[in-house]
Amino acid sequence: MSGRFARRDNGQLAVLDAMVFFSAALVVSATLLSYQMVPSDGTDAEPCLDAAEALRVFLRASVGSEVELAIEDSVLIRTGDQAGECLLVELRGLSEGLPVREFDPLNRLLCGMLSNITTPYPWHLSVFADSPSEMLGLGPGLVDGSGTVLAGSAGLDDAEGRTYFMVLAISSRVC
Repeated sequence: MSGRFARRDNGQLAVLDAMVFFSAALVVSATLLSYQMVPSDGTDAEPCLDAAEALRVFLRASVGSEVELAIEDSVLIRTGDQAGECLLVELRGLSEGLPVREFDPLNRLLCGMLSNITTPYPWHLSVFADSPSEMLGLGPGLVDGSGTVLAGSAGLDDAEGRTYFMVLAISSRVC
């Protein structure tokens, strides 16, 4: 071998470069994913996420499945609809006097989404309208003696100009 590369060898070099780059990316990704904020000794730890950011992510996330609500005219929640838009449908219905049980299929879906975002920490989402009493509460709630509780809030406006105020609380105690 003379140490020179023939023109036909350039394709092999490009494939080799791609494999090396891909392997390095896998090692870096695996290293970053291996860091966990949950201590192995079972003590409390700060949740590894920001409650306000988790709430923003939740409100903008697609629900991922279709749900049909049997309220007045049947309402179909589609796979690509954002959780915030779906929550507005429920909040408008609750404002008009519909019972919460009419929205159980939607609430199960939304609770599953929030559980995936906040795992492994317990959480509770409270929604308020015009009064200081909770209009809607979702989630398993917080553990007694929760230690540190992080909270994030956001406002959600509907088409009629009404603003709903949401608070997501996340406990530092692992489930």
